[in-house]
Amino acid sequence: MLAKRFTIDANLLIKKDKVQEWKSVFNEWFERCGSKIPAKFRDGIKANGDELFIELEQYGH
Repeated sequence: MLAKRFTIDANLLIKKDKVQEWKSVFNEWFERCGSKIPAKFRDGIKANGDELFIELEQYGH
């Protein structure tokens, strides 16, 4: 949400390699803890995370 509001700052401050690192950490966490999340929420959390990382990948350098 902040990146959408402040696109210039987001482009300057977000680094693409950091976004990939965050995505990797999220995916590793989800694999470890996904079974603890109730089944009705599990797919939604994973889908929302993937969508957010797709949006973040648009920013940065």
